Formats: sequence, C-alpha cells, structure tokens
Amino acid sequence: MLRMFNVRAVNRSLGTPIRAEAEAIAAQEIALHRVRLHYVRSKREGAISLVTAPFRFEPGRRHELPDGSSVVATNDTLIYLDQSGTVLRVSIGSRGHHFRVS
Repeated sequence: MLRMFNVRAVNRSLGTPIRAEAEAIAAQEIALHRVRLHYVRSKREGAISLVTAPFRFEPGRRHELPDGSSVVATNDTLIYLDQSGTVLRVSIGSRGHHFRVS
C-alpha cells in the first residue's frame, strides 16, 4: 500500500520508551498515515476517484479578459498580463486534480 504513495516504511527511534510521549512526537506522521489508509479503503470501495479538471483556458493561446488584461496558457502554467503586456503573476498547475467523492 505504501508503494501507491511512493512512501517507504519508516522505522526509527523516537527517543522515548513511553508510548504516549512517542505518539505525541509522531502525531503528524500518524495522522498522515491514517489519511492514506482512509483514502485507500475509500478507493477500494469505489467511494472516491481521482478526476482531472478541464482546462479553464485553452493551452497555446492568449486569452483576453473582460478587464483588458490577458492570460497566456500552457498545459501546466497560466501567465497573467496587464494591458501593456507586463507579467502580473504566474500560476503553475492550471490543470488541477481534485477528488470526486460519490
């Protein structure tokens, strides 16, 4: 199951023999592990699937916006330009992935 997430099992000393203290030290890793388990179980039961969102802007084109600014789109980047062509911001990952829960 860990191979699905490209994660290797971690076995290391937390520096304490007291279980409650060890759980507190490893709380974030434990929570992440539980989320992964929940995802795998839900996927196996068919209750969750990974969906690719459609492009908001067609790649390889410059798109004019209502305010006069524009967007240059690639497969994974959006470059926002003002009216004079100056770059306002760059958004990476314009085609996002999200989970659809049924």
